[in-house]
Amino acid sequence: MQFNLLTSLGLREHHSLLYIGCGSLRGGRLLIMYLLPDRYYGIEPETWLLDEGIAKHLGRGLMSTSRPVFSNNANFTLTQFNRTFDFLLAQSVSPTLRWRKSNGALRKLER
Repeated sequence: MQFNLLTSLGLREHHSLLYIGCGSLRGGRLLIMYLLPDRYYGIEPETWLLDEGIAKHLGRGLMSTSRPVFSNNANFTLTQFNRTFDFLLAQSVSPTLRWRKSNGALRKLER
């Protein structure tokens, strides 16, 4: 569903994408496979969830060919990657964040 929505909105393989709250990569897997190497970025504060997703949904092969970049920053600092993104995806993030943190993160998107 996420993949179809993003591609219908214009996402193409050469774009860069930041997935805020990428979780276990169930949704991110298709995006990682579709985008060119070094174009998928994900933030997930729960390290165990991300590790499990990499093992279960990506594996070493896809990790080495697609080279997604991940962060476990619990503050969801969007500037940590030192780049801009063509697309941002944040689905089901607010339940895992306190309102104050999510509001601050969303304000940073405007910059």
